[in-house]
Amino acid sequence: MTRNHKVTGRALSMPAGFAIGTGISLGTMLLLSALLAKLISTERLEWDKIGYGIMVILLVTSALGAKFTCMMVKRRKLMSCMVAGLLYWLCLLMITALFFGGQYNGVGITGAVILCGSAVICLQELKGERGRNAGQHRGKLKKRRL
Repeated sequence: MTRNHKVTGRALSMPAGFAIGTGISLGTMLLLSALLAKLISTERLEWDKIGYGIMVILLVTSALGAKFTCMMVKRRKLMSCMVAGLLYWLCLLMITALFFGGQYNGVGITGAVILCGSAVICLQELKGERGRNAGQHRGKLKKRRL
């Protein structure tokens, strides 16, 4: 099945889109981590709730990075979203190895949360990719049966 798209030439290359998406994820993670630290230091958030805050930060930042990657690359959205999440997770692993001496506690859970954030954006992007004529297909099938 062919698609007719107007070529505008505004899509970035995949490596550039991945770099921008990963940079946005890491930058947003730093800002939200500073906000979480400020909430804990002013005692507006209890120390026991820090795990929930970190999970929300990981989910939001992976979703933002995947969304910006899809917006920049504009093609192969399934692969773009998943690779953006994988690159973000690998960057966090490298930061862990560099600053914490390779104490990989909770790597699997972190990867699962990042995968979920990227998958949500992936499903959203693929749903929008169906086009405006997708609903008309079912109507034609029903008419043929009668």
